[in-house]
Amino acid sequence: MTRSVAHRAHSVQLEKASSPTDTARPLNPTAPASRPASGAPWFWQIVMFLWITSFLGLLIYEWLAGLIKAW
Repeated sequence: MTRSVAHRAHSVQLEKASSPTDTARPLNPTAPASRPASGAPWFWQIVMFLWITSFLGLLIYEWLAGLIKAW
């Protein structure tokens, strides 16, 4: 008694790839799309932006002043 044996190309069964529409689908399609919460109110984001840019501005100013004095 002979049976035909299905030969596999791989010894490990490959997983089926999920379709991109499955992963891109929102959990609740009726909910409006909103931007993710950052955890800080908008005014603190402005304060931090101003503080960081001021710090970087002063750092660049001191660096350039040091270069000019050394020149």
